[in-house]
Amino acid sequence: MKIAILGAGAWGSALAISLSAAHEVRLWTRDPDAARAFAASRRSAYLPEVAVPQAVAIGAELSITLADTDLAIVATSTAGLREACSRIDSLTPTLPLLWACKGFEHPSVLLPHQVVAAARPRSRQVGALSGPSFALEVARGQPTALVFASTDPAFAASTTAGLNSTRL
Repeated sequence: MKIAILGAGAWGSALAISLSAAHEVRLWTRDPDAARAFAASRRSAYLPEVAVPQAVAIGAELSITLADTDLAIVATSTAGLREACSRIDSLTPTLPLLWACKGFEHPSVLLPHQVVAAARPRSRQVGALSGPSFALEVARGQPTALVFASTDPAFAASTTAGLNSTRL
């Protein structure tokens, strides 16, 4: 599976590290200078203990990150979820999407699933990826568990099967 991960913080980086063992992964950050530095060092400022594999493409051009991908995972803060969804929708409106953020959007106080529904009203292939886990544990490949939920049962089953591995 070709996966685009938007958000190169601790959680996005950990997911990229873990998923790259079995998938083609592209990691997007909005800052071009940060993307160049990250790509050169292969170390996240948020997870400096764990190297990001060379197989993970790191960049700041969203259209390149999303090109020909099968799935987008938004691992930004909840504050960045609406913008990320809107940008994805403008480039690839049918691309399946997971969000891996929690909390409320400020000032609307909407939950992530409500933000996604508002930003991508035509998309049914969406869902939430959540812990209990810690980014560092996921990046290190330590035992942990993640949960995926979607209102589309077929999408939930196929996505869970596609992402499930000994690493994630």
